[in-house]
Amino acid sequence: MGRIQIHRKPSNLERFWEPVTAASGKVTYCLGQPIDAVDRERTTPNGMPMYGHLDVSDVITLARSIVPLVPKGGDFRIVSDSEIGYAQLREGPVVLIGAFDNVWTMRITQDLPFGFEYDSQVRRLVDRKSPEKRFWTLQWQVPYTKLAKDYAIIARIHDNVTGQPVIIIAGILGEGTEAAGEVVFKPAYLDEMLKKAPKNWDQLNMEAVIETNVIEGHAGPPTVLAVETWR
Repeated sequence: MGRIQIHRKPSNLERFWEPVTAASGKVTYCLGQPIDAVDRERTTPNGMPMYGHLDVSDVITLARSIVPLVPKGGDFRIVSDSEIGYAQLREGPVVLIGAFDNVWTMRITQDLPFGFEYDSQVRRLVDRKSPEKRFWTLQWQVPYTKLAKDYAIIARIHDNVTGQPVIIIAGILGEGTEAAGEVVFKPAYLDEMLKKAPKNWDQLNMEAVIETNVIEGHAGPPTVLAVETWR
């Protein structure tokens, strides 16, 4: 008797990361660096760049975003935004981590429904499709010494400029990035986000706005505020 094969339906987490995990080309994980990173030019004894000022939240998000790729044995590289150019971004899928400190996040999101703006020293996340140009900005606890809320973008798109799948996990500050990373790492949070998307979301470009309460300097549970999809 022949064996009966049961095909398991892929989870939402597997479907979300499929453009990365199914890629034949090398996956690029691109992290931003604080503009004032004084150690940007330091090198290790073997001549490799040493970046002592990467945001811890970005590193945590990086670790979470690599997990879906590891079982596939996929080829990947980890670089800072200053280490990679347009030609390399065209070689395969890209995962962008961080917003204002990552030039590629800022470039690729500049024409998306949700994006980032810097105006009069105020960093904010903006909804470009809303008639009143709705926006979300950092909220601080009185007397403005501790961050109370942060906001982030999650995007899963096919980028027309690079011709490659791009996943963006980026907060206004590190706490927002960390919260967005939880959404694309933990099935329960991702499922909650996808409730706001159409059933064929995995065939569309998708972008979401995430809010998090900041508790003692760390991101609290993420909340999905808005989701946009388009072809």
